Amino acid sequence: MSFESNSYDFSPRTEEKPQIWDVEDLSRYLRCSKGHIYNLVSKEKIPFKKVGGLLRFIPLEIQNWVLEG
Repeated sequence: MSFESNSYDFSPRTEEKPQIWDVEDLSRYLRCSKGHIYNLVSKEKIPFKKVGGLLRFIPLEIQNWVLEG
């Protein structure tokens, strides 16, 4: 299964590609609601970091998580 798509823009909100995603970036990448991401985090089912109390996600960790199923 390929996660690349010609019809959907997976790029972050800014022109510069961030090394770390926030909840909005991740919701765009996974095509799910921010609420669903918060649920995954609260159940510790998705890799995440907290930076200054804010949720952050490392793209490579998320890609590996998706591929692991």
